[in-house]
Amino acid sequence: MWYSKRSLHWLIGDEEAVEPLRMKMVNGSLRVKKEAILALGRISKPSATALLVNLLRNFNPDIRALAAQSLASTGDSTAARQCFPLLDDPSPAVLASASYTIGRLGIGGNEDRLIELLQHKDKRVRLRAAEALGRLKCGKAVKFLKKLTKDKDRMVRIKAVEALGRIGNAKTADVIGHLLGNKDPYIEVLALRGIANAKEKSLFKKVAKLTSSKSPMVRRAALEAVVSTGGMKARDYIIQSIVHGTPHEAMTALELLGKLGNKDDINLMADTLLYGSNTLRREGAAIGIGNYESEKDLEEKIDIRGKETSAIGALLQCANDDDWVVASLCVESLAKVGRADDIARLSEIFKARNSRVDGDLRLALLDAVHSITGRTKSDTDAKDAVIELYKFSLGDPDPRVRKKGAGYLIEFGMSANPSPRSIWKRGELPWDSPPLPMGDTTVVIKTQRGDIKVRLFGDDAPGAVFALLDLARRGFYDGLTFHRVVPGFVIQGGDPRDDGWGDAGFFLRSQFNRHRYLKGTVGLAHAGKDTPGSQFFITQLPQPHLDGRYTVIGVVVEGLDVVDRIEEQDTFDIETQ
Repeated sequence: MWYSKRSLHWLIGDEEAVEPLRMKMVNGSLRVKKEAILALGRISKPSATALLVNLLRNFNPDIRALAAQSLASTGDSTAARQCFPLLDDPSPAVLASASYTIGRLGIGGNEDRLIELLQHKDKRVRLRAAEALGRLKCGKAVKFLKKLTKDKDRMVRIKAVEALGRIGNAKTADVIGHLLGNKDPYIEVLALRGIANAKEKSLFKKVAKLTSSKSPMVRRAALEAVVSTGGMKARDYIIQSIVHGTPHEAMTALELLGKLGNKDDINLMADTLLYGSNTLRREGAAIGIGNYESEKDLEEKIDIRGKETSAIGALLQCANDDDWVVASLCVESLAKVGRADDIARLSEIFKARNSRVDGDLRLALLDAVHSITGRTKSDTDAKDAVIELYKFSLGDPDPRVRKKGAGYLIEFGMSANPSPRSIWKRGELPWDSPPLPMGDTTVVIKTQRGDIKVRLFGDDAPGAVFALLDLARRGFYDGLTFHRVVPGFVIQGGDPRDDGWGDAGFFLRSQFNRHRYLKGTVGLAHAGKDTPGSQFFITQLPQPHLDGRYTVIGVVVEGLDVVDRIEEQDTFDIETQ
């Protein structure tokens, strides 16, 4: 009974749960106390926060560590300052948790002690201290973080480079510039991103060489770095990648071409968007057009294959594209460069696109109309049309759309009552309800770098686990890629589109459970509650901020070293028992 109550209070964040949770802290077992602490963090109310602050002085280091970690979930930076004394705690677990929360909430004032912790014998402490100093953009930590880039633990090295990149000044760029050419692609990617953040022009030639790296993820990071460090000097490298690169590289290059803002490239962008045969390239062009700063250039008439249009006209035309992702990205760009006259057409598209996958498009349309209304001088008729659209959205089958439309109506000073009875077309599941209890089962993710053995929690997320098993048995995952790799965070795969937007044709119910995101935890990606599909991710380090927000379906039991070596575009299959 306690388990179900605890789960409900944690996931809903009900302030009425504070007193029952306080009683559990007094009378419960250690396991129950730990679950109660996590629940208090999810409630994020002053009464819950006060209990967590009191627990920072508990005699048990496990309780102190968990209380410090849970304060990060509250978002209360004032209360989290009470973690400062814990930076002198004798427990490494407490030191790591306190550093995590201080960094996560950006609480400055104790950087000197965090710098000292970079030399701690426990790698968890060094890692979290480095992470915190990076988030705090602590300039005086640079020389100490430089030493940490040679740490014996690879994940500590990765976090040190990430921290230097976040600080992002000339000094850090010089330090991480020496890491280019590193045999570890994770280190190179983070170094390139740090150089891009610092915009250090002296490193242009050095980063340009890596646009021809053997690693796809390094090549894409290098493209961003050459634009940031070289400006228009980077154009040749960008064009080269558009013409000769992989579809993913071309997509990135087209996005960046827009940032360069060369008027002469608008035709190429519009032509690719309107007539390109590769979806990824079209997506890049849609984003790239929105990256132009000169709206005047985008409004000028251009000739595309004998037809007169403009870049904004191309976006507006493709905002109703058959490919909903291309359409969504065009709408997102129109949010930045669209005109008041475009609102009527965007409203028409909203009302015409009502399929399951078009939910994200409708969300983008609401955002675009809101953005255009806010940055242009809309007349009374236009504003009336906007209000009418928001009211129309209250009956949308997708609850995410109803919620957003209601929020925008409230901004207009109007009342909003979204329909609670609309049927959400979440896709047809090709099976009946999974048999219960399912129990745990094992699958093996076969990759070119080795096998990853995963234990799936069938009883804790039965619908999600059954879906993954069924898709795996039908060969759905065979040959798909890990399309997203964030060094020191997650690897993510399972998207048949290979762009991060795809699924298997249905949304699953979110099944939040008691499992936490530790190293090697397997979770389902989503675009909002009750939208998980075929995409899954595996954590490379503990990620407390994901707890209770993404459905956990399993844990890696063999092959953690493989997880830490996966690169973007690595392919995989999933073998079931």
